[in-house]
Amino acid sequence: MTGRLAAGASLLALIGCADAPAPARATGVPDYDWRSFGSELAAHADLPAAPLLRARAVARATAAELDRLGVLPNFDASGRERARAAFGDAEIGTCGHLARSLAAALRGAGVDGRRVHVLAGMRVRPTLGGEARPYLGPDWLNADHAAVVVATPAPVAFDLWLHGLQRGVFAAFDASPFCGMPTADWLARMRADDYGEFHLDAEPASPDIDGRLAQLAADSAP
Repeated sequence: MTGRLAAGASLLALIGCADAPAPARATGVPDYDWRSFGSELAAHADLPAAPLLRARAVARATAAELDRLGVLPNFDASGRERARAAFGDAEIGTCGHLARSLAAALRGAGVDGRRVHVLAGMRVRPTLGGEARPYLGPDWLNADHAAVVVATPAPVAFDLWLHGLQRGVFAAFDASPFCGMPTADWLARMRADDYGEFHLDAEPASPDIDGRLAQLAADSAP
């Protein structure tokens, strides 16, 4: 069996479904259809209805699928070369690739797209005049960072990359503090590592990202 659901039975068992769907067409990792992956989960698995529980279930299945596909956390120059050699795309396994993939899977699985966003920040340092400016530094490959935010309605962050950085794989993501972390905690961690200039999706950087996230919560309240 080939394609996204070659290991469908074991993948769906992760979220409480014993029956695997029929095999889908094979898809290469760079053009993998994560939205269809989420749709297949919604069609063949008993996903919870509550946004937070559904998001956690989809995130867990996405992490398992990344491991099955052979994707590894990509956080340095050797990771870029490894991804290029394995998949023909140096960005596979980076925070941006992981955030986009998970966001697509969540939307495909029926999480309201208005609740699902990519939150990104740029590493900044103050200038001599005290103004914060983007800072590349020696770790320039990680000068920016992204994770998925889901308004449940309280906004929570799903950061597959940080989990993978600590473990070397994406397994056991559902037990990770980065799987549904309150965005206030995620932002505090990012700011401690000099990240700032945060923005949602393609929006301009917000001077008040905490207020923007509070607006998300209000907009998502029942």
